[in-house]
Amino acid sequence: MESCWANSRAAYRCRHGHTSASKADPDRPKNLYIREDRILPHLRALWVLLSGSDPAPGTAEVISHLRAGEITLTYDPQSRALQTGTPREVKLTVDRTR
Repeated sequence: MESCWANSRAAYRCRHGHTSASKADPDRPKNLYIREDRILPHLRALWVLLSGSDPAPGTAEVISHLRAGEITLTYDPQSRALQTGTPREVKLTVDRTR
């Protein structure tokens, strides 16, 4: 996913297989957008699930840990789940309706 702006808010998007130079494959997944403010509140819970330690540090520290560990987060729009790409996969639901 790459960062972008959506409706004047920070967001992330996945445009897998999208280029302006070629016709879109009809079977490719649709573009996905999720606002950053829908993900950030869940990072501390993700920390607790990953590390097993509570209380979790602040959001900035969790982000630093994810970056340092090169931990990839994946969002599934159908299940509204945010999950880690770690050997012990951690998954949590992100409420998009707020």
